[in-house]
Amino acid sequence: MWPCARPMSVDFDRCKQMIASIEADLGRIDVIVNRMPALPATRPCATEQSQWRDVVSINLESVFKLVRPALNGILERGYGQTGQIG
Repeated sequence: MWPCARPMSVDFDRCKQMIASIEADLGRIDVIVNRMPALPATRPCATEQSQWRDVVSINLESVFKLVRPALNGILERGYGQTGQIG
């Protein structure tokens, strides 16, 4: 079974492993939809800089790190879609 994508896990190697595992178990990936945004758990005036970095990392880096490993297959086939909801 392939691992779950956890929002706080923005580890590129883990994302590559997850995409490879999904492709091995289910076949090619033609569509990837990313759901955003993550929001800080506190009001903006109470948000620490480290919390804000986590939010930015989740909303921006995780999209790249999950889509990038699947792009080679999409480009080789000349077909595929990515989308962001948020």
